[in-house]
Amino acid sequence: MKINRLTESPINYLEGNSYRPMSFLVFGGSGALGRSLIKKLNSVGKKTVCVDLSSNADATLSLIYTTFPELETSLTGHVFDGILCAAGGWTGGSIGPELVNQTITMVQSSVIPAAVCASLCKKHLNPNGHLLLVGAAAVASDGTPGMLAYGMAKASVQHLAVSLSKSGSGMPEGSKVMCLLPITLDTPANRSAMPNADTSSWTDLNDLSEFVLKWTENGNNEYPSGSLVKVETVNHKTAYSLFK
Repeated sequence: MKINRLTESPINYLEGNSYRPMSFLVFGGSGALGRSLIKKLNSVGKKTVCVDLSSNADATLSLIYTTFPELETSLTGHVFDGILCAAGGWTGGSIGPELVNQTITMVQSSVIPAAVCASLCKKHLNPNGHLLLVGAAAVASDGTPGMLAYGMAKASVQHLAVSLSKSGSGMPEGSKVMCLLPITLDTPANRSAMPNADTSSWTDLNDLSEFVLKWTENGNNEYPSGSLVKVETVNHKTAYSLFK
């Protein structure tokens, strides 16, 4: 599948000191979380680029991902105020014949997207820009014997977030990295897989997207770069806190 080109992109509008709406690249922008992020950003006038295996008509521009070199070529000369990695997946399983294949799947769905987004920051994230990754609260707090491959993948993403915040990582000056640690997101896939579950502890995607938007806009030090932020919902109310 051929990738679309940013030939006349609406995100390239640096014109002297005139107003320039903030622009964001959302990797995994056709999934449930990615769509929610793009909808929220669009609602306040941000420009959005979706990168995924399928398009998202709500984005300002939608690119079909094939390979990293081709994506980099397509983005030549373009920079973003935020790069948000919304890609991910889940699989359960302990030691068994499927563990290797499950690990490959989880690396492809979680680790590689995080690595792509981190790599894009070198040339395509503005100074003082924001990189968002998504880990998992269960992985940060304990072992995951019933979902080994998932745990390994999310642990890698969380390690990447912390490492990128350190000197020598190559991140742009003044940039911030955050890794969200949700428990269960309220997505159509989760609703379908767990139709009888108590959803009062599931995190609403619009609430999560609002939190991300405020993080990119506020510029405060409440969440220093490299923060792992636990996302916990109780009785449909969500709280965000630094993971200790």
